[in-house]
Amino acid sequence: MRFSVIIPAYNEEEWIRNPLEGLRNQTFDDFEIIVVVGGNDSTYDIAKEYTRKVYREPPSVKGPAAARNYGAKKAKGEILAFLDADTWPNPEWLEAYDVCFSKDVVGAGGPVYADSNSLYYRFIYWLDQDLFYRVSSALNFHQFSGNNCAYRRKEFLAIGGFNEKTSMLEDVELANRMKRLGKEVFCPRAWVKTSTRRFEEEGYWGVFFKNLKGYWGLWTKGRAEVEYFKDWRNRLRQLGK
Repeated sequence: MRFSVIIPAYNEEEWIRNPLEGLRNQTFDDFEIIVVVGGNDSTYDIAKEYTRKVYREPPSVKGPAAARNYGAKKAKGEILAFLDADTWPNPEWLEAYDVCFSKDVVGAGGPVYADSNSLYYRFIYWLDQDLFYRVSSALNFHQFSGNNCAYRRKEFLAIGGFNEKTSMLEDVELANRMKRLGKEVFCPRAWVKTSTRRFEEEGYWGVFFKNLKGYWGLWTKGRAEVEYFKDWRNRLRQLGK
């Protein structure tokens, strides 16, 4: 199997059909869907309409990073692709990732656009999660969003997956840890659209300063990838890197 698509969903009954309908309409068909459900609404029952691989979070799984890692351990695909419950992929999403993953590529990400009629939000998302991502990837600082990224399963599991101890930007941290294992690329055709509810609830500047704090933590508070994965050298040796 080429892909395992993993979706964490905590009380997402209002949104969960978005990614699942998007996956139902993919032009690429060699994949499985894994949904990791938390909370107590009807998300589990809705997800069951689309895939047999729906799992309830065990007590040890807390937060989206842990849910994604839990789903990855259940996966059979060569490549793990991640979406969020309020995010839908374009019909060629997996086909685009399939093209991007040449033999030496271990990780990839694509643009995240606003699922909104607002020109303001559409511009902000294009600027922040398309143009900015392209430029930073060209400079070898990857910002693959957790709701639109993909990694080879073997390397992802070997290096420990998403950092469950960091409070935010675990997706950026992972992308820049994974580049130790090989090449990473930005895939413009692998785009998704996502809800703008976080920006609407917190305001653009609230989200901006929260992310700024997260980036500062990655650079200063302590190089989270070294603190959390002190045995990364042993993991690399296991892969023969």
